[in-house]
Amino acid sequence: MSTDKQNPEPGRRSSRLEQEMRSYRYVSRFMSYRRYYTLRAKFHYYRRYLNSVTLVVVFMGVCLATTVWVGWRAMNPTVPRVHPQAAQVRMEMLSYEAHRRMGAVRHADGRGLTPFTTHARIVAGAQRAMQVRQALQVPVSLQLQSDMLADIADYIGMAGVCAPYPCEKVSEYIQTLHEASERSMQVHQALQPVLEVPEDVVPELEGERSRLAHGWADDFGDVHAHLWILHDLRRMHANMMHQSSYREPWPLMGRVMYRDQLPYSQW
Repeated sequence: MSTDKQNPEPGRRSSRLEQEMRSYRYVSRFMSYRRYYTLRAKFHYYRRYLNSVTLVVVFMGVCLATTVWVGWRAMNPTVPRVHPQAAQVRMEMLSYEAHRRMGAVRHADGRGLTPFTTHARIVAGAQRAMQVRQALQVPVSLQLQSDMLADIADYIGMAGVCAPYPCEKVSEYIQTLHEASERSMQVHQALQPVLEVPEDVVPELEGERSRLAHGWADDFGDVHAHLWILHDLRRMHANMMHQSSYREPWPLMGRVMYRDQLPYSQW
């Protein structure tokens, strides 16, 4: 009897060997048979000697470690490059300065609707119109835009979603911001040659230069569009930074709780 237990039948032994080799065939390209046999023996050992108490202790340890990790991340949030309230103050400052310069264009000489017919008045009007566009191209404005866009990109990378906005809307806002900035630069460059016209020549007011016909000829549509999209971007930045405080400790749990949709591959 003992000999039969120690030495199983040849058919049974061969069937076990075939089963082992069949299982090893799936992982043969990743490890040797000796490594596979050792891991398999360890697995069966732990499965036989681990009891329910040990599993509960391990599970509670993992839960405790996860709680500590989440709490540590909640108490040490990522500091944005620009605080939402600071961004709001800077945007108000830029908006005020741009509107102040618009008022200077329309009421500079007290004759806003009087046509500009002399070289001096046309050049002065061109300088004032160009200063309006430059109000949104100063280093403070460019740094503010760069910081807000960088914070938005970091938030999307951390959270894995664009919530509370659809990713298509975020992409549309950024594209509109670039288009508005390019449009302001185009108008600025179109007015630049007026400053180089000799004093004895009256510049021709055609195309983009028709904005210099009188003080109210320029509607500053490009500047208004640039300001509007900057205000929209500032509100988007503030909302995302508010969401970041809730999502950063555990981004995956945030997506599950808020039922967010993952962004498209372009992000």
